[in-house]
Amino acid sequence: MAKSTGPRPDQATKDAVTERIFAHARKNWPDTEVLVRHSGSFCYVATVPRAKTRKWRLFSTDADQEREPFPALRLRYQGTADRWLVGIYKAGTETYSEDELPTRFGPTITTPEEGMNHVLGFWVHPPANS
Repeated sequence: MAKSTGPRPDQATKDAVTERIFAHARKNWPDTEVLVRHSGSFCYVATVPRAKTRKWRLFSTDADQEREPFPALRLRYQGTADRWLVGIYKAGTETYSEDELPTRFGPTITTPEEGMNHVLGFWVHPPANS
């Protein structure tokens, strides 16, 4: 885990941002469960595909393995609830990078919702309602 330096959000900011993330996810990725946790100046967002009802299974597919959380996004607090530095998860190295975002993502310091649009749009699918 990265060393948490810089300003840290207070509990009210963490709670408000978490609710914003959940609301944005419900609106734009209804087929994906979003998990949020805070640590120091970071907010981590993971995704889990929602369970699908199947009439049958191929052999003995492990349903729990299909629903393992994927750590898609890390946000670094920049002093206000609307300013976060976006970091994308790099599956190959199992790390987050704030320096290697595709240029089409636009500014790397943005709102949590815009960060989700860029990163979850890359890892999951483009936002449905943005």
